[in-house]
Amino acid sequence: MATTQRADLGQGQYAEIYRGAACETADEEVFVLCFHGGGGVAGEPAMLRDFCTEMVAASPRMRAAAVSYRTRNRDGAGLDDMLEDGARALEWARSKSQGAKARGARLYVLGASFGGLLALDAVRRAPDGVAGLILFNPVSDTGPGGFANEVVPAAGREDINPVRLYAEPGQRPRVHCLIAHGRADDVVPVEASRSFARLWPPVNCKLIEVPNAQHGFFNRQPHCTTMAGHVAGFVAGGGQPGKGRAGPGNRSGRQSGGAPKSRAFPANSVLFYCIGAQKAGTSWLYNTLGRSPDCLTTPFKEMHYFDVQRVPQESVHRTLRMRQLQTLSAELAGCDSGDDEKRLRKIATLAEVLQIYTGPPGNHRRYLSYLTAHHAGERVVCDFTPSYSVLDRDAFADMARLGRARFLYVMRDPVDRMWSQTRMMIADSGGDPLKDADFEAACLARLRQQQQDGSLGQAARADYIRTMTELEAAVPAPRIHYAFYETLFSQQAVTRICRFLGIDPVPVEGGERINPGRSMELPEEAAALLMQALRPQYDAVFGKFGDAVPEAWRLRYASAT
Repeated sequence: MATTQRADLGQGQYAEIYRGAACETADEEVFVLCFHGGGGVAGEPAMLRDFCTEMVAASPRMRAAAVSYRTRNRDGAGLDDMLEDGARALEWARSKSQGAKARGARLYVLGASFGGLLALDAVRRAPDGVAGLILFNPVSDTGPGGFANEVVPAAGREDINPVRLYAEPGQRPRVHCLIAHGRADDVVPVEASRSFARLWPPVNCKLIEVPNAQHGFFNRQPHCTTMAGHVAGFVAGGGQPGKGRAGPGNRSGRQSGGAPKSRAFPANSVLFYCIGAQKAGTSWLYNTLGRSPDCLTTPFKEMHYFDVQRVPQESVHRTLRMRQLQTLSAELAGCDSGDDEKRLRKIATLAEVLQIYTGPPGNHRRYLSYLTAHHAGERVVCDFTPSYSVLDRDAFADMARLGRARFLYVMRDPVDRMWSQTRMMIADSGGDPLKDADFEAACLARLRQQQQDGSLGQAARADYIRTMTELEAAVPAPRIHYAFYETLFSQQAVTRICRFLGIDPVPVEGGERINPGRSMELPEEAAALLMQALRPQYDAVFGKFGDAVPEAWRLRYASAT
């Protein structure tokens, strides 16, 4: 345990002190005052114990003080009481850090969630001696429509609202700011931190966005260690973003709107394509790898870049995004308030991704800029687009030339995969949901029609043989990895993929399927039609992979003979 002292601040406040191994003898000390979260309703300094321990381990010259403040449930306190405690804690921390000032000590203020509001308020009111702010999923908007709970009224508190006050001339302190926020945060949306970060000059503020991370992510592994590394880099650089030693696995956020900055693909990273197959668990794998600090994923799982550029019928993906953008814009124009934040966020996200299609043919600069706009050290940059499986060897060769590319192709039992795709197509065809009997009849009718016109076994997304032949003609074997859907949801399979990518294994958290679609037993007629069309796929995969083919494939094949 890293706690070495409990300090009394007076009036019931206290702090838990954590010391780095070298802070007593170092020529320079860093003092970090930390405010815990809890919404002002509950919480205590011990909530930050794990993170403070990681912080001082990453920064041996650091002292960290996790400080208490009054809360609603424990003390019957109101918001103003909490702000008063925050100001008192900062004054105490300033006095403690001043004692080492001759040795170059620097004071930073850290706030997590609701603690971010206290940190922002205290530093705005009394910035002297503070080198920087460190904020994790902070409450930075207490205006109408912003954060509200039992402590912050729904009508808002504009008088203390950081996103308003920090925008006013002379109100923002001359300090540097590091913000980290999970994109899956449903308590304080990541857009709040984006809006707050845009108030600062980019040179003074760095926003790290962590895909798939929820509220309080920084206090859980692997993010706890990763974020401690970011803090270490921030304080080592004197609080200036971009200086010092950054930790691994961060997602540095874009500091302003508009087009992503052009940049070369990171020299030490790998561009990872998951090229299929459709309905083969790629969404689950996208979410699983997205938890790794070594993997950078994008808000859109499927980029649909190379398929749209090279296959005319795949251009529908760009068209659909443009239509969605038009629909959202029309809905926004029809809103009484004219300020629908959720729609605006979606519009901005769609506008950014649509820019990847605007470059000249063969120039992938905008695509790579979009993929790497949030890159800050990850070893793997991901593009999960199953429809890339329809591409030919020229396209695969083009893709392979970018970013030391690696390719993953996940295969699923051909009959099961095609039956799943058929159900999806019928379910998504529009109109009212069909009853089970009608749904089954519609699926069978589609299969019969495909058999009659000769397309049932010829669909590019169902043709494993064609995809593997084209891929292997363009990409060296060591840069290709094959996996099977039936065994994908296991630690062993994910570990093999991680080793292929050169990263630490990602723990598998259950085997829940993503977007499973409408379930229905496979009718005998459908099984017969599909097996007749897809038998060559089984034969080829059995011949190529032998005993590695899952038993489920063999049982399906045997049942049809």
